[in-house]
Amino acid sequence: MTIHTKICDLLGVEHPVLLAGMGGVSYAEVCAAVSAAGGFGSLGMAGLSPRFIADQMARVKDLTDKPFGVDLLTAQPETLTASVEVIIKGGAKAFIAGLGVPVAIISELKQAGVVVMCMAGNVRHAVKAAEAGCDVIIAQGTEGGGHTGSVASVALWPQCVDAVDIPVIAAGGLFDGRGLAAALAFGCAGVWMGTRFIASLEAHAGQPYKDAIVGMSESDTVISKVFTGKTLRAIVNDSNRDFDNSTAKPFVMQVAESVQLNRLGPIAGVVDDVTHEWRPLCRAGARCHGPGGLTMRGLAIAALLLAMPALAAPKQLGPVFADFGAFVPIASDLVIPKGLKLRHIYDVTAAAKRGERNDALETAARFINSHVAAGVPEADIALALVVHGPAIQDLLRPAPFAARKAGAANASADAVAALLKHNVRIIVCGQSADAQGIAKADLLPGVEMAISASSAHAVLQAEGYTLNPF
Repeated sequence: MTIHTKICDLLGVEHPVLLAGMGGVSYAEVCAAVSAAGGFGSLGMAGLSPRFIADQMARVKDLTDKPFGVDLLTAQPETLTASVEVIIKGGAKAFIAGLGVPVAIISELKQAGVVVMCMAGNVRHAVKAAEAGCDVIIAQGTEGGGHTGSVASVALWPQCVDAVDIPVIAAGGLFDGRGLAAALAFGCAGVWMGTRFIASLEAHAGQPYKDAIVGMSESDTVISKVFTGKTLRAIVNDSNRDFDNSTAKPFVMQVAESVQLNRLGPIAGVVDDVTHEWRPLCRAGARCHGPGGLTMRGLAIAALLLAMPALAAPKQLGPVFADFGAFVPIASDLVIPKGLKLRHIYDVTAAAKRGERNDALETAARFINSHVAAGVPEADIALALVVHGPAIQDLLRPAPFAARKAGAANASADAVAALLKHNVRIIVCGQSADAQGIAKADLLPGVEMAISASSAHAVLQAEGYTLNPF
């Protein structure tokens, strides 16, 4: 008898078995093979260009008429936003997000009929994804390969099932029907399998990697941040054996370092050297051949070269503000002395474009995110926004804002609340507000009103703040 669950109906598949979107491995051939067999194939396209993703999607459709998905990392926001149109036009049935909730693109995907799925390593992440509008949670226990969390699968799965009202897919340590049976018993609607498929003929991986997967034991993996700055389970090798996780850099910087030092190759059991003959290889999931036959090093180098445009300067969110204030991590030559208090004023006059967040709020959040990520304690950062002119209208409560903007919602309100929660002062020029007919009661909670912008600047500078020219 065929096992049929909610996920089968939602994705239009026969079996509740989903291929994990493994970067560098889940390319068109294995994705199409899983979908053609009645499961749900996923393309692992993290770090790759929209054009490459479009080519892979087209290749899948050449191989099968069954539904499939595309998997990207929320930690690379530029890749997400740049690829949305491609994913929709390419006919993906689902979009899968790893390393964060894809808040910025959920609405657009759902309006186009794309099912939005989100990886979660703990219950809090699952709840956040569900509240943001995701359709499916993939609860991955720490046993999972690749990027993974710290909560065991059997503890995570049932808690996620109980915490959200949308289907939960089990992931982490699964490799056969017994795992599927266990996942269903915990209340999950299916399974998300990755490592099990690496050794398949269709997987975009060299034979040394496949041999390593088949030959390893249950104790031959370790979780380390050496490869990407995020916790990642891989086969034990020289790179991760003795790495101190506390020294890991932010995501983009650690990935760039791993590319430079070829750490990503040893994950796949790379042993061969590379010559100039390898450079043009590996297009759209093709096999890589060279003087020694099929090797994984050529595959890894080619994949990294394809990924370099996205790795060059992608922005990241957090660690303070997860939904705005994206920044590029920089290895700065300017040393910020320990204990130095960074007190800055931003003078804000320009209003946001209709339906958009005020740029000054992004700037403030970016300053805090980037400096905290670089090791500056949040307590050592004090920011103030002195607001006058048209920008004051972006600080209005819902009713007065809607009255002035033809019923529109204030797109800056959530960011204002978030900044205030983290002790950013937002001070309105009373003279400018009065000229626009704006009273203190019209302002969002927590926004201050000064006699004038000049008085606000005077007081703040007397308190040690400096005026930021940007």
